Amino acid sequence: MIRQILVAVDDTAGSMAAARLATDVAAALGAALRAVHVSADPAAEAARSAPTPPRRPDRVTDRVTDRVTDRAVRGRASCGVGDVRADADVAARRRHADEALLARVVRIGVDRGVAVQAVLLSGAAGPAILRAAVDCAADLVVVGRSRRPAGGEPYVGSNTRHVLEFSASPVLVVPPPPRS
Repeated sequence: MIRQILVAVDDTAGSMAAARLATDVAAALGAALRAVHVSADPAAEAARSAPTPPRRPDRVTDRVTDRVTDRAVRGRASCGVGDVRADADVAARRRHADEALLARVVRIGVDRGVAVQAVLLSGAAGPAILRAAVDCAADLVVVGRSRRPAGGEPYVGSNTRHVLEFSASPVLVVPPPPRS
C-alpha cells in the first residue's frame, strides 16, 4: 500500500508533469506527499544564513525570478571574484527561486486538495533524493524525465538514472508533456 510519496522537482516541464501526477496519485490513494528540490548551487549554503530578499506578490513567476538571478550572476562577474556581498546576493536570489519552485508545487497540491510538505535540500541531487526517500519512508518516488534527445531514445538524466539504480522504493519516471 502506498502511504507516502516523494516527488523530486526542478524547473523542467517533465518535473512539473511529475508533480501533477504525484499529486493526483496521492489524492486518489489518500497518501501523504513530500516534494523535494535539491539546490546544487554551492552558494545555497551561504543563502541559508543570508537575509532573504523581500517577497513579491504571486504575479512574479519563476521565469522572472530566474532572470533576476541571471542578472545577479552577470553582475557578479563585473564585481570581482572575491566580492562576498555579490555572492550572498546571488545565493539569496537562488534560494528565493528554489522556494518559489517549491511553492508552485504546493499550489498544485492545493488545487487538487492535497497537502504537500515541501523540503529544500542541497548537495548532489541523486543522493539527496535517495536520502529524502529513506527519511520519509517513501513507498513511491516520482521524478520527471528531460526532453533532451539521446540518439532517438528517451533521455534519462544522470540524477534520474542514479535514483532508478539505487532507490529501495519503486520509482515512477514521468515524461514531459508534448510540445505544442
